[in-house]
Parts: sequence; C-alpha cells; structure tokens
Amino acid sequence: MKSYVKHYFLKPLFYLILKRNNKFNNKYYGQEAYLFGDGTSIKYFDLKYFSDKLSIPISYTHFHKNAGLLNICFSIINEPFYFYPYFKLPFPPYTYWKNDIQKLYRRFRRLKPDVPFFTNISNLPVFLGKQNYFLFDDLINSEFTKELKQNGLKPFDGSVRTGIVLAHYFGFRKLYLVGFDYTHNPSVALHFYEKGKGQVVELGDHNLLFFQIAKRYIDCITITTNNSQSKYLDSISYTEFTKAELNYQENYEIVDSDILYTLNSWPDYKIY
Repeated sequence: MKSYVKHYFLKPLFYLILKRNNKFNNKYYGQEAYLFGDGTSIKYFDLKYFSDKLSIPISYTHFHKNAGLLNICFSIINEPFYFYPYFKLPFPPYTYWKNDIQKLYRRFRRLKPDVPFFTNISNLPVFLGKQNYFLFDDLINSEFTKELKQNGLKPFDGSVRTGIVLAHYFGFRKLYLVGFDYTHNPSVALHFYEKGKGQVVELGDHNLLFFQIAKRYIDCITITTNNSQSKYLDSISYTEFTKAELNYQENYEIVDSDILYTLNSWPDYKIY
C-alpha cells in the first residue's frame, strides 16, 4: 500500500510542486551574486560593500540589522520541518523544542512578500505562499545535480550546497561566498549572531568533493578575513575586495535585542 501511494500519488504531486521551480532556470544567466552564510566573519564586514550585486541569503542573514542594504533576489532556508511550531532536536536529548525562531522568519516574509523563498518540501503544509517554493532531492534537467548524485552527494545536503546548486540552476556564472568560514583556512566555528570571535577548528576536507565538482559548473570565490585564505576555493580578502578595513562588531551591535533573545532559545547557541 505504501509503495502504491508513493508511486501513484506522492511522486506526481511532488513533481507538480517542484516543477514550479523551472521558471527560475537561467533567469539570472551570466550574472554574479553574493551567497551569504552565517559565519562569524560577518562581524568584521560592512554589508554596504555588498550592495553592488544580487544577494542570496541562506539561513539567518535577514536577522542582521543591515540586511536591508543587500539586493536580495531570493532566499533559502532548507532545513526539513523548520517552520513547524515544534522541532525535534538533532542532538541529545532528541526532545521536541518549541520553535519560536521560525516566527522571526515569518516576520521577514511579511515584510518582503515578493522575494522568492526556497525551503524543504516538508515545510509545505505550514508554509504556503505565492512566492514560497519547495525543494526535495533534485532539480529537473540539471546536469550539476546529476553529477553530484552519481558521486554519492546529495545536492541539497547543507546550506552551501543548496545555495550553489540553485544559483547555478538560475544561471549565475560566479558566486562570492560571504560568511562561509569553514571554507577559510584557518576555519573558525561560530555564527555572527552568537557572542565572541569563535574558535579555530580543523575540519579536514569538508565538502571538498562537492566543491571540486561545483567549480566545473560555476565560479566560486570565498571572501575571507585578512589573515586567512582557502584550501580548496579561490579566495580574496575582505580588504582586498572592498578596499575597506575590517571592523569587528559584537552580536548585539548587528542584531536587534529581541531577535537575540529568541535565538537564545535554541539550546546549542551561545548568544550571551
């Protein structure tokens, strides 16, 4: 019975839902964009220097006080079941956690209803909207995702994969990665909305195979702090790129206090 439902009901339904994404194929053909992550390097960067190109924020970039300076063409948060009122913790004690953070994102959607937004298809029942689009495990007629899957990689496993795969599908020829600190060497672990400067971590060859494949489809350059480079991506320092000096700001200087209070409800964040 399960296989019958999956084959004759779910697969055709998913296809119709995912087919909506096709209208974005090559919409931004030949253009460049900034892909924004949540790394602590954002604390050193002035976002006004990233307003000259289109921007693709992933995860919580919208919570930055100066996110309004960015020319956002679409947004992504691809966490499964993220927009449900309760979220199962992916670490011990694996209990259900009351998810008030998703309410912050819904507030952004009300402020920017015309910005296309992409999320995991599991969120569809609780996150309907004219400009909300959904992802599953592939894109229709994408050679990039086909090669990734042939190499045992899931195209939408993690924020950076999702962002790069979608950007390529939408026609961008070059991405500047901002706030993806695990592409830096040395790598620093922390989010810009958490307190402190983070700690240097050894991640080995994290996402190495993905980036090796991705570079055959789209140019990726990671923007680093001035004392780091990248082991497996082309890189440029913030100062070299912007002609401006680094200027560290603590989380409470770049994120509103009510947002920090809500983010603090996540057990794994160090906000204060």
